[in-house]
Amino acid sequence: MAGASDVNGDGFYEVVAGADQGTFGQANEGLAFVFYGTPGGTTAAGITTLQIDQAGANFGTSVSEAGDVNGDGYADIAIGAPLYTNGQANEGLVVVYLGSSSGISTNSTVEPDLVGARSGFSVAGGGDVDGDGYSDVIAGAPYSSSGAAQEGSVRLYRGNDALSRNRLTRQYLADLVSPISTNSTDYTNTVYFGIGHRARSPIQRTTGRLRWEVVHEGQPFSGSPITNSVASSYISAAWTDLGLPGFQIKELVLKDPGFIRYKWRVRVEYPMHKMIDGQRYSRWFYGYASAVGDIGILPVELVSFSGSAEQEGNLLLWATASEKHTDRFILERATDADHFDVIGTVPAAYESSQLLNYRFMDAQAPNGLSYYRLRTVDTNGSEVMSPVISVLRVKDDLVIYPVPVRNELRWSLPGVDPTRAIVLDAMGRSVIDVRLSMNAITGRCIQKLSAGSYTLILIDELDGILARSRFVKD
Repeated sequence: MAGASDVNGDGFYEVVAGADQGTFGQANEGLAFVFYGTPGGTTAAGITTLQIDQAGANFGTSVSEAGDVNGDGYADIAIGAPLYTNGQANEGLVVVYLGSSSGISTNSTVEPDLVGARSGFSVAGGGDVDGDGYSDVIAGAPYSSSGAAQEGSVRLYRGNDALSRNRLTRQYLADLVSPISTNSTDYTNTVYFGIGHRARSPIQRTTGRLRWEVVHEGQPFSGSPITNSVASSYISAAWTDLGLPGFQIKELVLKDPGFIRYKWRVRVEYPMHKMIDGQRYSRWFYGYASAVGDIGILPVELVSFSGSAEQEGNLLLWATASEKHTDRFILERATDADHFDVIGTVPAAYESSQLLNYRFMDAQAPNGLSYYRLRTVDTNGSEVMSPVISVLRVKDDLVIYPVPVRNELRWSLPGVDPTRAIVLDAMGRSVIDVRLSMNAITGRCIQKLSAGSYTLILIDELDGILARSRFVKD
Protein backbone atom coordinates (compact mmCIF):
# COMPACT_ATOMS: atom_id res chain seq x y z
CA MET A 1 0.00 0.00 0.00
CA ALA A 2 1.20 3.51 -0.74
CA GLY A 3 0.04 7.09 -0.96
CA ALA A 4 -0.65 7.96 -4.59
CA SER A 5 -0.68 11.76 -4.29
CA ASP A 6 -3.44 13.60 -6.23
CA VAL A 7 -4.23 11.43 -9.25
CA ASN A 8 -7.34 13.31 -10.42
CA GLY A 9 -6.33 16.86 -9.43
CA ASP A 10 -9.22 17.49 -7.03
CA GLY A 11 -6.91 18.51 -4.17
CA PHE A 12 -7.22 15.26 -2.20
CA TYR A 13 -4.68 12.46 -2.11
CA GLU A 14 -5.40 8.93 -3.25
CA VAL A 15 -4.25 5.55 -1.90
CA VAL A 16 -3.13 2.58 -4.03
CA ALA A 17 -3.15 -0.98 -2.65
CA GLY A 18 -1.77 -4.15 -4.22
CA ALA A 19 -3.11 -7.71 -4.01
CA ASP A 20 -0.43 -9.80 -5.72
CA GLN A 21 -2.32 -13.10 -5.33
CA GLY A 22 -5.60 -11.73 -6.63
CA THR A 23 -7.52 -13.80 -9.18
CA PHE A 24 -9.87 -11.99 -11.53
CA GLY A 25 -10.06 -14.12 -14.65
CA GLN A 26 -6.51 -15.49 -14.41
CA ALA A 27 -5.13 -17.38 -11.41
CA ASN A 28 -2.79 -15.30 -9.25
CA GLU A 29 -2.54 -12.57 -11.87
CA GLY A 30 -2.62 -9.96 -9.12
CA LEU A 31 -4.66 -6.79 -8.77
CA ALA A 32 -4.25 -3.21 -7.63
CA PHE A 33 -6.91 -0.86 -6.29
CA VAL A 34 -6.94 2.94 -6.33
CA PHE A 35 -9.02 4.52 -3.53
CA TYR A 36 -9.86 8.18 -4.15
CA GLY A 37 -9.61 10.85 -1.46
CA THR A 38 -12.57 13.03 -0.44
CA PRO A 39 -13.22 15.71 2.19
CA GLY A 40 -14.38 12.88 4.45
CA GLY A 41 -11.30 10.73 3.88
CA THR A 42 -10.53 7.80 1.61
CA THR A 43 -13.62 5.95 0.40
CA ALA A 44 -14.38 2.79 -1.59
CA ALA A 45 -16.83 4.73 -3.77
CA GLY A 46 -15.55 5.02 -7.33
CA ILE A 47 -12.66 2.64 -6.67
CA THR A 48 -10.50 1.81 -9.73
CA THR A 49 -9.37 -1.81 -10.17
CA LEU A 50 -6.24 -2.47 -12.23
CA GLN A 51 -4.99 -5.76 -13.69
CA ILE A 52 -2.76 -7.06 -16.52
CA ASP A 53 -4.52 -10.36 -17.38
CA GLN A 54 -1.58 -12.77 -17.11
CA ALA A 55 -1.79 -15.79 -14.82
CA GLY A 56 0.83 -15.91 -12.07
CA ALA A 57 2.27 -12.46 -12.82
CA ASN A 58 1.86 -11.30 -9.19
CA PHE A 59 0.84 -7.83 -10.33
CA GLY A 60 0.59 -5.54 -7.29
CA THR A 61 3.58 -6.99 -5.42
CA SER A 62 4.83 -3.41 -5.17
CA VAL A 63 2.92 -0.14 -5.54
CA SER A 64 4.16 3.44 -5.32
CA GLU A 65 3.53 7.04 -6.16
CA ALA A 66 5.46 7.83 -9.37
CA GLY A 67 5.36 11.62 -9.21
CA ASP A 68 4.40 13.25 -12.50
CA VAL A 69 6.25 11.44 -15.28
CA ASN A 70 4.54 13.29 -18.16
CA GLY A 71 4.34 16.76 -16.64
CA ASP A 72 0.57 17.23 -16.93
CA GLY A 73 0.07 18.09 -13.26
CA TYR A 74 -1.75 14.89 -12.35
CA ALA A 75 0.06 12.41 -10.11
CA ASP A 76 0.94 9.02 -11.59
CA ILE A 77 1.41 5.62 -9.94
CA ALA A 78 3.80 2.69 -10.54
CA ILE A 79 2.93 -0.97 -10.00
CA GLY A 80 5.25 -3.97 -10.22
CA ALA A 81 4.55 -7.50 -11.52
CA PRO A 82 7.79 -9.42 -10.79
CA LEU A 83 6.70 -12.76 -12.32
CA TYR A 84 5.42 -11.30 -15.59
CA THR A 85 6.62 -13.09 -18.74
CA ASN A 86 6.85 -11.52 -22.19
CA GLY A 87 9.58 -13.20 -24.22
CA GLN A 88 11.71 -13.96 -21.14
CA ALA A 89 10.35 -16.08 -18.30
CA ASN A 90 9.74 -14.16 -15.06
CA GLU A 91 11.54 -11.08 -16.34
CA GLY A 92 9.08 -8.87 -14.51
CA LEU A 93 7.24 -5.72 -15.47
CA VAL A 94 6.67 -2.18 -14.18
CA VAL A 95 3.45 -0.47 -15.22
CA VAL A 96 3.11 3.30 -14.86
CA TYR A 97 -0.50 4.52 -14.84
CA LEU A 98 -1.04 8.18 -15.70
CA GLY A 99 -3.42 10.41 -13.76
CA SER A 100 -6.05 12.64 -15.34
CA SER A 101 -9.05 14.78 -14.41
CA SER A 102 -11.16 11.61 -14.44
CA GLY A 103 -8.68 9.49 -12.48
CA ILE A 104 -6.47 6.71 -13.81
CA SER A 105 -6.22 6.81 -17.60
CA THR A 106 -3.59 5.35 -19.90
CA ASN A 107 -0.50 3.39 -18.91
CA SER A 108 2.98 2.61 -20.16
CA THR A 109 5.10 -0.46 -19.39
CA VAL A 110 8.80 -1.09 -19.01
CA GLU A 111 10.53 -4.48 -18.80
CA PRO A 112 14.22 -5.49 -18.56
CA ASP A 113 14.22 -8.34 -21.13
CA LEU A 114 16.33 -10.50 -18.77
CA VAL A 115 15.27 -14.04 -17.88
CA GLY A 116 14.30 -14.38 -14.21
CA ALA A 117 15.16 -10.78 -13.27
CA ARG A 118 11.80 -10.22 -11.51
CA SER A 119 11.81 -6.49 -12.20
CA GLY A 120 9.06 -4.74 -10.29
CA PHE A 121 9.67 -6.65 -7.08
CA SER A 122 10.01 -3.12 -5.70
CA VAL A 123 9.11 0.22 -7.29
CA ALA A 124 9.40 3.82 -6.13
CA GLY A 125 9.13 7.35 -7.37
CA GLY A 126 12.68 8.58 -7.88
CA GLY A 127 12.07 12.32 -7.88
CA ASP A 128 13.44 14.35 -10.77
CA VAL A 129 16.86 12.71 -11.00
CA ASP A 130 18.00 14.43 -14.20
CA GLY A 131 16.43 17.84 -13.50
CA ASP A 132 14.32 17.96 -16.67
CA GLY A 133 11.05 18.84 -14.94
CA TYR A 134 9.60 15.33 -15.17
CA SER A 135 9.54 12.73 -12.39
CA ASP A 136 11.46 9.48 -12.79
CA VAL A 137 10.74 5.92 -11.59
CA ILE A 138 13.07 3.39 -9.93
CA ALA A 139 12.49 -0.38 -10.10
CA GLY A 140 14.28 -3.20 -8.29
CA ALA A 141 15.09 -6.53 -9.99
CA PRO A 142 16.54 -8.72 -7.20
CA TYR A 143 17.38 -11.71 -9.44
CA SER A 144 18.90 -9.84 -12.36
CA SER A 145 22.04 -11.55 -13.70
CA SER A 146 23.71 -8.86 -15.78
CA GLY A 147 27.27 -9.70 -14.65
CA ALA A 148 27.08 -12.17 -11.80
CA ALA A 149 24.37 -14.74 -11.15
CA GLN A 150 21.35 -13.21 -9.39
CA GLU A 151 23.33 -10.16 -8.29
CA GLY A 152 20.27 -7.99 -8.67
CA SER A 153 19.96 -4.52 -10.12
CA VAL A 154 18.13 -1.24 -9.75
CA ARG A 155 16.88 0.42 -12.93
CA LEU A 156 16.03 4.08 -13.45
CA TYR A 157 13.31 4.94 -15.97
CA ARG A 158 13.33 8.63 -16.91
CA GLY A 159 10.11 10.57 -17.30
CA ASN A 160 8.88 11.99 -20.62
CA ASP A 161 10.84 9.24 -22.45
CA ALA A 162 14.05 11.09 -21.49
CA LEU A 163 13.41 13.72 -24.16
CA SER A 164 13.51 16.97 -22.18
CA ARG A 165 16.18 19.58 -21.60
CA ASN A 166 17.10 20.93 -18.19
CA ARG A 167 14.01 22.47 -16.55
CA LEU A 168 15.06 22.22 -12.93
CA THR A 169 12.16 23.20 -10.67
CA ARG A 170 12.64 23.19 -6.92
CA GLN A 171 11.70 24.70 -3.59
CA TYR A 172 14.03 26.87 -1.49
CA LEU A 173 14.25 28.33 1.97
CA ALA A 174 13.35 31.99 2.14
CA ASP A 175 17.02 32.85 1.56
CA LEU A 176 16.59 31.57 -2.04
CA VAL A 177 19.90 29.73 -1.64
CA SER A 178 19.27 26.56 0.38
CA PRO A 179 17.02 23.99 -1.39
CA ILE A 180 14.56 21.89 0.61
CA SER A 181 12.16 19.09 -0.30
CA THR A 182 8.64 20.31 -1.00
CA ASN A 183 7.16 18.44 1.96
CA SER A 184 9.49 20.22 4.39
CA THR A 185 8.90 23.37 6.42
CA ASP A 186 11.18 26.39 6.64
CA TYR A 187 11.20 26.98 10.42
CA THR A 188 13.35 30.10 10.02
CA ASN A 189 10.68 32.09 8.16
CA THR A 190 6.95 31.98 8.88
CA VAL A 191 5.97 34.32 6.04
CA TYR A 192 7.75 33.18 2.88
CA PHE A 193 9.28 30.20 1.13
CA GLY A 194 11.17 30.24 -2.14
CA ILE A 195 10.71 28.63 -5.54
CA GLY A 196 13.09 28.41 -8.46
CA HIS A 197 12.67 27.39 -12.08
CA ARG A 198 15.17 27.21 -14.94
CA ALA A 199 13.45 29.04 -17.76
CA ARG A 200 14.28 28.59 -21.46
CA SER A 201 12.56 29.92 -24.54
CA PRO A 202 11.54 27.95 -27.66
CA ILE A 203 12.57 30.94 -29.79
CA GLN A 204 16.11 31.11 -28.37
CA ARG A 205 17.17 34.34 -26.70
CA THR A 206 14.40 36.42 -25.15
CA THR A 207 13.13 37.59 -21.78
CA GLY A 208 10.70 35.84 -19.49
CA ARG A 209 9.06 35.99 -16.09
CA LEU A 210 7.41 33.48 -13.80
CA ARG A 211 3.75 33.01 -13.03
CA TRP A 212 2.91 30.64 -10.23
CA GLU A 213 -0.10 29.24 -8.42
CA VAL A 214 -0.07 28.08 -4.79
CA VAL A 215 -2.82 25.99 -3.15
CA HIS A 216 -3.02 24.09 0.11
CA GLU A 217 -3.91 20.43 0.57
CA GLY A 218 -7.57 19.77 -0.11
CA GLN A 219 -7.68 22.54 -2.73
CA PRO A 220 -7.30 21.81 -6.48
CA PHE A 221 -5.36 23.93 -8.93
CA SER A 222 -7.47 26.13 -11.19
CA GLY A 223 -8.74 24.92 -14.55
CA SER A 224 -10.63 21.87 -15.76
CA PRO A 225 -8.50 20.11 -16.72
CA ILE A 226 -5.81 21.86 -14.72
CA THR A 227 -3.42 21.79 -17.68
CA ASN A 228 -5.62 24.31 -19.55
CA SER A 229 -5.63 26.98 -16.83
CA VAL A 230 -4.13 30.40 -17.58
CA ALA A 231 -4.79 31.69 -14.04
CA SER A 232 -2.01 32.33 -11.54
CA SER A 233 -1.68 33.53 -7.95
CA TYR A 234 1.38 35.71 -8.44
CA ILE A 235 3.72 37.04 -11.13
CA SER A 236 7.36 38.12 -11.21
CA ALA A 237 7.87 41.84 -10.71
CA ALA A 238 10.30 42.15 -13.63
CA TRP A 239 11.33 40.44 -16.88
CA THR A 240 14.57 38.43 -16.88
CA ASP A 241 16.95 37.90 -19.80
CA LEU A 242 16.93 34.11 -20.24
CA GLY A 243 20.07 33.98 -22.41
CA LEU A 244 20.75 31.06 -24.73
CA PRO A 245 21.16 28.21 -22.20
CA GLY A 246 18.33 29.42 -19.97
CA PHE A 247 18.33 31.04 -16.53
CA GLN A 248 17.01 29.98 -13.13
CA ILE A 249 14.52 32.57 -11.89
CA LYS A 250 13.89 32.53 -8.12
CA GLU A 251 10.95 34.12 -6.33
CA LEU A 252 9.69 34.52 -2.76
CA VAL A 253 6.22 33.07 -2.21
CA LEU A 254 3.81 34.03 0.58
CA LYS A 255 2.74 31.19 2.84
CA ASP A 256 -0.96 30.56 3.36
CA PRO A 257 -1.68 31.13 7.09
CA GLY A 258 -3.14 28.15 8.91
CA PHE A 259 -1.76 25.47 6.59
CA ILE A 260 1.33 23.31 6.92
CA ARG A 261 1.83 22.04 3.40
CA TYR A 262 1.49 23.78 0.07
CA LYS A 263 1.26 22.60 -3.51
CA TRP A 264 2.62 24.93 -6.14
CA ARG A 265 3.21 25.07 -9.85
CA VAL A 266 5.09 27.54 -12.02
CA ARG A 267 5.25 28.45 -15.69
CA VAL A 268 7.22 30.90 -17.81
CA GLU A 269 5.53 33.82 -19.55
CA TYR A 270 7.19 35.21 -22.71
CA PRO A 271 6.70 38.81 -23.94
CA MET A 272 3.77 39.19 -26.31
CA HIS A 273 5.69 41.28 -28.85
CA LYS A 274 8.05 38.32 -29.41
CA MET A 275 5.38 35.66 -29.89
CA ILE A 276 6.59 34.65 -33.34
CA ASP A 277 5.45 31.09 -32.67
CA GLY A 278 2.23 32.12 -30.89
CA GLN A 279 3.37 30.65 -27.58
CA ARG A 280 2.89 33.03 -24.67
CA TYR A 281 3.37 30.51 -21.85
CA SER A 282 5.41 27.40 -21.20
CA ARG A 283 3.67 24.36 -19.76
CA TRP A 284 3.07 24.18 -16.02
CA PHE A 285 5.86 22.67 -13.90
CA TYR A 286 4.73 21.17 -10.62
CA GLY A 287 6.88 21.58 -7.52
CA TYR A 288 5.29 18.75 -5.54
CA ALA A 289 6.17 16.24 -8.26
CA SER A 290 9.28 17.67 -9.83
CA ALA A 291 11.47 18.80 -6.95
CA VAL A 292 14.83 17.04 -7.01
CA GLY A 293 14.77 13.79 -5.05
CA ASP A 294 11.42 14.56 -3.44
CA ILE A 295 8.59 12.08 -3.93
CA GLY A 296 5.92 11.31 -1.39
CA ILE A 297 5.68 12.13 2.29
CA LEU A 298 8.67 12.43 4.57
CA PRO A 299 9.00 9.78 7.33
CA VAL A 300 7.72 12.38 9.80
CA GLU A 301 6.17 15.80 9.33
CA LEU A 302 7.24 17.85 12.35
CA VAL A 303 4.75 20.63 13.05
CA SER A 304 6.37 22.18 16.13
CA PHE A 305 9.22 21.74 18.61
CA SER A 306 9.46 23.96 21.67
CA GLY A 307 10.70 24.01 25.26
CA SER A 308 10.11 25.83 28.51
CA ALA A 309 11.71 25.94 31.95
CA GLU A 310 9.46 24.38 34.61
CA GLN A 311 9.98 23.67 38.31
CA GLU A 312 10.72 19.98 37.66
CA GLY A 313 13.10 20.66 34.77
CA ASN A 314 13.00 21.79 31.12
CA LEU A 315 9.82 20.59 29.40
CA LEU A 316 10.17 19.72 25.69
CA LEU A 317 7.05 19.55 23.53
CA TRP A 318 6.71 18.55 19.89
CA ALA A 319 3.92 17.58 17.49
CA THR A 320 3.76 15.65 14.22
CA ALA A 321 1.12 15.99 11.51
CA SER A 322 1.95 12.59 9.97
CA GLU A 323 4.35 9.70 10.50
CA LYS A 324 5.41 6.89 8.22
CA HIS A 325 7.55 4.00 9.51
CA THR A 326 8.78 6.22 12.35
CA ASP A 327 10.50 4.24 15.12
CA ARG A 328 11.59 6.69 17.84
CA PHE A 329 12.57 10.23 18.79
CA ILE A 330 15.95 10.89 20.40
CA LEU A 331 16.33 14.03 22.53
CA GLU A 332 19.75 15.69 22.62
CA ARG A 333 21.06 18.59 24.72
CA ALA A 334 24.06 20.91 24.51
CA THR A 335 25.22 23.93 26.46
CA ASP A 336 27.18 25.45 23.58
CA ALA A 337 24.91 24.68 20.56
CA ASP A 338 27.66 22.43 19.20
CA HIS A 339 28.42 19.36 21.32
CA PHE A 340 25.16 17.49 21.89
CA ASP A 341 24.57 14.55 24.26
CA VAL A 342 21.63 12.14 24.27
CA ILE A 343 19.31 12.72 27.25
CA GLY A 344 16.36 10.47 26.41
CA THR A 345 14.29 8.51 23.89
CA VAL A 346 10.54 8.56 23.19
CA PRO A 347 8.80 5.85 21.10
CA ALA A 348 7.08 7.08 17.92
CA ALA A 349 3.69 6.04 16.54
CA TYR A 350 5.16 4.23 13.47
CA GLU A 351 2.19 5.16 11.25
CA SER A 352 -0.11 8.16 11.67
CA SER A 353 -2.05 10.62 9.52
CA GLN A 354 -3.34 12.78 12.38
CA LEU A 355 -1.84 15.34 14.74
CA LEU A 356 0.12 13.69 17.57
CA ASN A 357 1.61 15.49 20.58
CA TYR A 358 4.74 14.35 22.45
CA ARG A 359 6.51 15.55 25.61
CA PHE A 360 9.74 14.91 27.49
CA MET A 361 10.88 16.34 30.82
CA ASP A 362 14.62 17.01 31.14
CA ALA A 363 14.82 16.66 34.92
CA GLN A 364 18.62 17.10 34.91
CA ALA A 365 18.61 20.39 32.98
CA PRO A 366 21.40 22.71 34.14
CA ASN A 367 20.96 26.34 35.02
CA GLY A 368 21.56 28.77 32.20
CA LEU A 369 20.91 28.36 28.50
CA SER A 370 20.47 24.83 27.12
CA TYR A 371 20.16 23.89 23.44
CA TYR A 372 17.97 21.00 22.31
CA ARG A 373 17.41 19.12 19.10
CA LEU A 374 15.16 16.22 18.14
CA ARG A 375 16.52 13.29 16.14
CA THR A 376 13.78 11.29 14.36
CA VAL A 377 14.79 7.72 13.54
CA ASP A 378 12.95 5.65 10.92
CA THR A 379 12.54 1.86 11.14
CA ASN A 380 15.14 1.42 8.39
CA GLY A 381 17.69 3.47 10.34
CA SER A 382 17.41 6.74 8.41
CA GLU A 383 17.37 9.92 10.49
CA VAL A 384 15.96 13.44 10.26
CA MET A 385 17.19 16.25 12.50
CA SER A 386 14.95 19.03 13.83
CA PRO A 387 15.95 22.69 14.11
CA VAL A 388 17.81 23.56 17.33
CA ILE A 389 15.82 25.32 20.06
CA SER A 390 17.02 26.92 23.29
CA VAL A 391 15.59 27.01 26.83
CA LEU A 392 16.78 29.46 29.47
CA ARG A 393 16.74 28.09 33.00
CA VAL A 394 17.59 30.82 35.50
CA LYS A 395 18.41 30.50 39.15
CA ASP A 396 15.54 31.63 41.33
CA ASP A 397 17.75 33.17 44.02
CA LEU A 398 18.97 36.23 42.09
CA VAL A 399 18.32 39.31 44.24
CA ILE A 400 18.81 42.84 42.86
CA TYR A 401 19.24 45.86 45.15
CA PRO A 402 18.76 48.68 46.02
CA VAL A 403 15.11 48.99 45.05
CA PRO A 404 14.64 51.11 43.10
CA VAL A 405 18.08 51.39 41.49
CA ARG A 406 19.58 54.89 41.43
CA ASN A 407 23.38 55.30 41.21
CA GLU A 408 24.44 51.67 41.40
CA LEU A 409 23.13 48.21 40.57
CA ARG A 410 24.08 45.33 42.88
CA TRP A 411 22.95 41.73 43.11
CA SER A 412 23.33 38.54 45.10
CA LEU A 413 23.66 35.16 43.34
CA PRO A 414 25.17 32.55 45.71
CA GLY A 415 27.49 29.93 44.24
CA VAL A 416 27.81 31.59 40.83
CA ASP A 417 30.47 33.93 39.45
CA PRO A 418 29.21 35.77 36.37
CA THR A 419 31.87 37.37 34.15
CA ARG A 420 29.66 39.64 32.10
CA ALA A 421 26.46 41.66 32.56
CA ILE A 422 24.03 42.99 29.98
CA VAL A 423 21.22 45.46 30.67
CA LEU A 424 18.29 45.66 28.26
CA ASP A 425 15.74 48.44 28.07
CA ALA A 426 11.98 47.91 27.79
CA MET A 427 12.32 47.53 23.98
CA GLY A 428 14.90 44.75 24.38
CA ARG A 429 17.81 46.93 23.27
CA SER A 430 21.21 46.55 24.93
CA VAL A 431 22.10 49.71 26.86
CA ILE A 432 24.91 48.31 29.04
CA ASP A 433 27.35 45.47 28.24
CA VAL A 434 30.28 45.21 30.66
CA ARG A 435 32.85 42.75 31.98
CA LEU A 436 32.56 42.15 35.71
CA SER A 437 35.08 42.26 38.54
CA MET A 438 32.42 42.28 41.27
CA ASN A 439 28.68 41.70 41.62
CA ALA A 440 27.79 45.27 40.82
CA ILE A 441 27.58 47.90 38.09
CA THR A 442 28.33 51.39 39.31
CA GLY A 443 29.19 54.80 38.00
CA ARG A 444 28.13 56.83 35.03
CA CYS A 445 26.69 53.96 32.94
CA ILE A 446 24.00 53.36 35.60
CA GLN A 447 23.44 56.97 36.47
CA LYS A 448 22.74 58.02 32.87
CA LEU A 449 19.93 55.48 32.44
CA SER A 450 16.51 57.10 32.13
CA ALA A 451 13.85 56.21 34.66
CA GLY A 452 11.99 53.05 33.69
CA SER A 453 11.99 49.25 33.60
CA TYR A 454 15.12 47.26 32.62
CA THR A 455 16.32 43.66 32.50
CA LEU A 456 19.64 42.42 33.92
CA ILE A 457 21.24 39.36 32.29
CA LEU A 458 24.23 37.66 33.91
CA ILE A 459 26.54 35.57 31.72
CA ASP A 460 29.35 33.10 32.54
CA GLU A 461 32.76 32.65 30.91
CA LEU A 462 31.29 30.32 28.25
CA ASP A 463 28.72 32.95 27.24
CA GLY A 464 25.96 30.94 28.86
CA ILE A 465 23.14 32.83 30.57
CA LEU A 466 23.15 32.24 34.31
CA ALA A 467 20.23 34.37 35.41
CA ARG A 468 18.04 37.29 34.45
CA SER A 469 15.74 39.58 36.37
CA ARG A 470 13.89 42.84 35.90
CA PHE A 471 14.56 45.99 37.91
CA VAL A 472 13.31 49.57 38.05
CA LYS A 473 15.57 52.61 37.62
CA ASP A 474 14.46 55.70 39.48
